[in-house]
Amino acid sequence: MFTNRRQEGGPAVGFGQIQVRDWGWKLAKYDPRYASETAVLGDDDFSVHYTSFALNYLTSEEHRDLENSLRVYAGVDSRPVNKDAVTRWKRCRDLLLAANFTSEAVKTALMAAKPMNDGPWYEDFWNFVLRGLPSAQLAAGMEAAISEN
Repeated sequence: MFTNRRQEGGPAVGFGQIQVRDWGWKLAKYDPRYASETAVLGDDDFSVHYTSFALNYLTSEEHRDLENSLRVYAGVDSRPVNKDAVTRWKRCRDLLLAANFTSEAVKTALMAAKPMNDGPWYEDFWNFVLRGLPSAQLAAGMEAAISEN
């Protein structure tokens, strides 16, 4: 479920489950809050932004392609079981790119990324994965999905 929280039994925090100790030192040059778990957990908007920023950093600053960016973000090298998450995220992207943006289509795509029962969904979280998708369409689909919960 997507919530701004600390990972159970793990080091990650926020909506995107960022490992601040691994990312903070790289990103703090842009904003010192990137090095602070407290900043992530204390601000929902910043938590969502952090996820997009980290993923965008991988492609723009480190010049990685989508597959490698998602693998690094998921920590596949240190935890190979996380490769399944990359597969689910890409499936979600494919479903959203093909969706007609009904609330049901958006929910189906998000469930492909990570099964959940409730919690907020945010456009910013998906910007990296959905490059090229008209944000107005995505926002309308997300808004409809959220309002139905």
